[in-house]
Amino acid sequence: MAPRCWEDAALDYLREELEVNVFGIMHTSRAFHPVLRLNGGGCIVNILSGSALQANALVGTYSATKAAALSLTKTWRCMLRDQKTLVIAAIVGSIETRLSATVPSGVPKSKPEVVAVNTLDAVERNEEDVDTDPGAIATRARVARDPKMSERWHDWRLVGKKPAAV
Repeated sequence: MAPRCWEDAALDYLREELEVNVFGIMHTSRAFHPVLRLNGGGCIVNILSGSALQANALVGTYSATKAAALSLTKTWRCMLRDQKTLVIAAIVGSIETRLSATVPSGVPKSKPEVVAVNTLDAVERNEEDVDTDPGAIATRARVARDPKMSERWHDWRLVGKKPAAV
Protein backbone atom coordinates (compact mmCIF):
# COMPACT_ATOMS: atom_id res chain seq x y z
CA MET A 1 0.00 0.00 0.00
CA ALA A 2 1.17 3.51 -0.77
CA PRO A 3 2.34 5.62 2.18
CA ARG A 4 -0.06 8.04 3.82
CA CYS A 5 0.39 11.66 2.72
CA TRP A 6 2.00 12.66 6.03
CA GLU A 7 4.70 9.97 5.79
CA ASP A 8 8.12 10.95 4.44
CA ALA A 9 7.96 8.30 1.69
CA ALA A 10 4.83 10.00 0.29
CA LEU A 11 6.94 12.80 -1.18
CA ASP A 12 8.92 10.32 -3.27
CA TYR A 13 5.68 8.61 -4.40
CA LEU A 14 4.21 11.99 -5.30
CA ARG A 15 7.24 13.00 -7.36
CA GLU A 16 7.24 9.70 -9.27
CA GLU A 17 3.50 9.83 -9.87
CA LEU A 18 3.64 13.47 -11.00
CA GLU A 19 6.35 12.52 -13.51
CA VAL A 20 4.21 9.77 -15.02
CA ASN A 21 0.63 10.98 -14.55
CA VAL A 22 1.01 14.72 -15.13
CA PHE A 23 4.32 15.48 -16.82
CA GLY A 24 3.89 12.39 -19.02
CA ILE A 25 0.65 13.86 -20.40
CA MET A 26 2.30 17.23 -20.81
CA HIS A 27 5.32 15.87 -22.71
CA THR A 28 3.25 13.58 -24.92
CA SER A 29 0.66 16.23 -25.76
CA ARG A 30 3.39 18.74 -26.55
CA ALA A 31 5.10 16.24 -28.85
CA PHE A 32 1.94 15.39 -30.79
CA HIS A 33 0.33 18.85 -30.87
CA PRO A 34 2.29 20.20 -33.87
CA VAL A 35 1.84 16.97 -35.85
CA LEU A 36 -1.90 16.94 -35.20
CA ARG A 37 -2.13 20.64 -36.14
CA LEU A 38 -0.32 20.03 -39.46
CA ASN A 39 -2.65 17.10 -40.21
CA GLY A 40 -5.81 19.11 -39.55
CA GLY A 41 -6.56 17.58 -36.15
CA GLY A 42 -6.82 14.17 -34.60
CA CYS A 43 -7.27 12.68 -31.18
CA ILE A 44 -5.37 12.39 -27.91
CA VAL A 45 -6.65 9.87 -25.35
CA ASN A 46 -5.48 10.18 -21.76
CA ILE A 47 -6.06 7.10 -19.65
CA LEU A 48 -7.13 8.31 -16.23
CA SER A 49 -8.62 6.73 -13.14
CA GLY A 50 -11.77 6.87 -11.07
CA SER A 51 -9.39 8.22 -8.44
CA ALA A 52 -9.32 11.43 -10.50
CA LEU A 53 -13.01 11.92 -9.69
CA GLN A 54 -12.87 11.37 -5.94
CA ALA A 55 -10.28 11.58 -3.21
CA ASN A 56 -8.92 8.18 -2.28
CA ALA A 57 -7.12 7.89 1.04
CA LEU A 58 -5.84 4.43 0.14
CA VAL A 59 -3.73 5.92 -2.66
CA GLY A 60 -3.61 9.60 -1.74
CA THR A 61 -0.77 10.85 -3.92
CA TYR A 62 -1.96 8.76 -6.89
CA SER A 63 -5.45 10.18 -6.52
CA ALA A 64 -4.08 13.73 -6.39
CA THR A 65 -1.96 13.25 -9.52
CA LYS A 66 -4.84 11.68 -11.44
CA ALA A 67 -7.04 14.65 -10.49
CA ALA A 68 -4.30 16.95 -11.80
CA ALA A 69 -4.08 14.84 -14.96
CA LEU A 70 -7.84 15.18 -15.50
CA SER A 71 -7.57 18.95 -15.15
CA LEU A 72 -4.64 19.03 -17.56
CA THR A 73 -6.61 16.90 -20.02
CA LYS A 74 -9.46 19.42 -19.93
CA THR A 75 -6.97 22.27 -20.41
CA TRP A 76 -5.42 20.60 -23.49
CA ARG A 77 -8.96 19.95 -24.76
CA CYS A 78 -9.74 23.68 -24.60
CA MET A 79 -6.45 24.64 -26.24
CA LEU A 80 -6.66 22.11 -29.10
CA ARG A 81 -10.37 22.33 -29.94
CA ASP A 82 -9.79 25.03 -32.58
CA GLN A 83 -7.32 22.81 -34.42
CA LYS A 84 -9.95 20.04 -34.48
CA THR A 85 -8.09 17.79 -32.05
CA LEU A 86 -10.33 15.78 -29.74
CA VAL A 87 -8.85 15.25 -26.26
CA ILE A 88 -10.51 12.39 -24.41
CA ALA A 89 -10.46 11.65 -20.70
CA ALA A 90 -10.85 7.87 -20.48
CA ILE A 91 -11.77 7.09 -16.87
CA VAL A 92 -10.93 3.57 -15.73
CA GLY A 93 -12.07 1.82 -12.57
CA SER A 94 -9.74 -1.13 -12.16
CA ILE A 95 -8.18 -3.25 -14.91
CA GLU A 96 -6.96 -6.83 -14.54
CA THR A 97 -3.18 -6.30 -14.49
CA ARG A 98 -0.24 -7.22 -12.28
CA LEU A 99 -0.63 -3.81 -10.62
CA SER A 100 -4.26 -4.47 -9.70
CA ALA A 101 -3.37 -7.76 -8.02
CA THR A 102 -3.10 -5.78 -4.76
CA VAL A 103 -6.56 -4.22 -5.16
CA PRO A 104 -9.00 -5.65 -2.59
CA SER A 105 -10.89 -8.71 -3.83
CA GLY A 106 -14.33 -7.05 -3.65
CA VAL A 107 -13.36 -4.41 -6.21
CA PRO A 108 -14.47 -5.42 -9.73
CA LYS A 109 -11.67 -5.54 -12.29
CA SER A 110 -12.28 -5.20 -16.00
CA LYS A 111 -10.43 -6.94 -18.78
CA PRO A 112 -8.05 -4.61 -20.66
CA GLU A 113 -9.84 -5.48 -23.91
CA VAL A 114 -13.14 -4.09 -22.56
CA VAL A 115 -11.51 -0.80 -21.59
CA ALA A 116 -9.81 -0.57 -25.01
CA VAL A 117 -13.04 -1.24 -26.95
CA ASN A 118 -15.04 1.27 -24.88
CA THR A 119 -12.31 3.89 -25.35
CA LEU A 120 -12.15 3.36 -29.11
CA ASP A 121 -15.94 3.59 -29.28
CA ALA A 122 -15.67 6.99 -27.57
CA VAL A 123 -13.14 8.09 -30.20
CA GLU A 124 -15.57 7.10 -32.97
CA ARG A 125 -18.39 9.03 -31.24
CA ASN A 126 -16.20 12.11 -30.63
CA GLU A 127 -17.00 11.77 -26.93
CA GLU A 128 -14.74 13.88 -24.71
CA ASP A 129 -15.24 11.90 -21.50
CA VAL A 130 -15.78 8.17 -21.27
CA ASP A 131 -16.23 5.90 -18.28
CA THR A 132 -14.65 2.76 -19.66
CA ASP A 133 -15.82 0.09 -17.23
CA PRO A 134 -18.30 -0.63 -14.41
CA GLY A 135 -15.91 0.67 -11.74
CA ALA A 136 -15.59 4.06 -13.45
CA ILE A 137 -19.34 4.24 -14.01
CA ALA A 138 -20.01 3.45 -10.34
CA THR A 139 -17.47 6.02 -9.16
CA ARG A 140 -18.94 8.81 -11.28
CA ALA A 141 -22.46 7.91 -10.09
CA ARG A 142 -21.35 7.90 -6.45
CA VAL A 143 -19.68 11.31 -6.85
CA ALA A 144 -22.76 12.75 -8.58
CA ARG A 145 -25.15 11.31 -5.98
CA ASP A 146 -23.33 12.56 -2.90
CA PRO A 147 -19.92 14.21 -3.31
CA LYS A 148 -19.19 14.36 0.43
CA MET A 149 -20.06 10.72 1.03
CA SER A 150 -17.96 9.85 -2.00
CA GLU A 151 -15.07 11.70 -0.37
CA ARG A 152 -15.41 9.38 2.64
CA TRP A 153 -16.11 6.24 0.61
CA HIS A 154 -12.60 4.79 1.00
CA ASP A 155 -12.33 5.71 4.70
CA TRP A 156 -14.24 2.62 5.77
CA ARG A 157 -11.52 0.37 4.40
CA LEU A 158 -8.94 2.22 6.49
CA VAL A 159 -10.84 2.11 9.76
CA GLY A 160 -12.90 -1.04 9.16
CA LYS A 161 -16.33 0.58 9.62
CA LYS A 162 -18.47 1.01 6.55
CA PRO A 163 -20.64 4.18 6.46
CA ALA A 164 -24.37 3.50 6.31
CA ALA A 165 -24.85 5.27 2.95
CA VAL A 166 -22.16 3.41 1.01
